[in-house]
Amino acid sequence: MISTATPEAAARDNGPYGKMGALMAEAGRSPRAREARLAADIAIATYRLQLNCDFTFAQAAVVLPYLKALGISHVYLSPIQKARHGSRHCYDLVDPREINPELGGRDDFLHFAEAIHAQGLKLIVDIVPNHMGIGAENPFWWSVLAQGSASSYADLFDIDWARGQGRIVLPVLSASYGEALAT
Repeated sequence: MISTATPEAAARDNGPYGKMGALMAEAGRSPRAREARLAADIAIATYRLQLNCDFTFAQAAVVLPYLKALGISHVYLSPIQKARHGSRHCYDLVDPREINPELGGRDDFLHFAEAIHAQGLKLIVDIVPNHMGIGAENPFWWSVLAQGSASSYADLFDIDWARGQGRIVLPVLSASYGEALAT
């Protein structure tokens, strides 16, 4: 049972995803706030669409009638959360709270979901919270770099604070892999 007394209590009792759930509940948001359109049926045939800045929700919606005619029952999307600018695969997300604006953002996603529904198709979305990109575009990572274990996002990352004596240890080689092994 996820504690929803406060987001901080949820994080303490249930980890970072408990905190995320508590924050959603506090804001009156829920994945089931509207009629659920989650894939509950067994997939007959799935088709994966790799979205990126050159193939957006709007462009993907155009191919849905073709997929339906092929006998596809479920459309499987690559990650749709906000990824690093210009990402070709979107497995380097920088903000899991936002739908990637380079794919068309929230409004285009909702239109895409309506188009899926209109075709009688089901939608599968690849959500990979452990595929976070690092860098200045990621406010969670930047906060952890600036504030260390005191960051409110520190628990989102698998950081061994003891090993680095309270600091982040990054596994960066000073040479190519083969050269580093030889020394």
